[in-house]
Amino acid sequence: MSVYVRNLTLDTHSDFSERFELMTAGDQPLDLSNYTIHSHLRKVSSSVGFTTITVGITSAADGELTLSIGSTDTGKLKPGRHVYDVLTINGTNTRSIVVEGTVMVRQGITTN
Repeated sequence: MSVYVRNLTLDTHSDFSERFELMTAGDQPLDLSNYTIHSHLRKVSSSVGFTTITVGITSAADGELTLSIGSTDTGKLKPGRHVYDVLTINGTNTRSIVVEGTVMVRQGITTN
């Protein structure tokens, strides 16, 4: 499976959500029925600290998932460029990074 690069933008103190459709190399939806999926956001790839990105599978058969971070957690992020990826683990414990990219975190002005 190839790694798809998708760069994102989010505002601090705002709810963030982004939808993805994962496909196989044969351009078919990746059936996520037997998958566990994780995602982290870090300032740089070598950072020890990270923000967990919540992964929701919206349609396993169609390879659809949503990444999200609530406003409380985006409010803790420092503005600037960050990196993220999406790790899948299938039923045979094969681990693959399927999406990666940068996230431009913009400072929110209004916070209440």
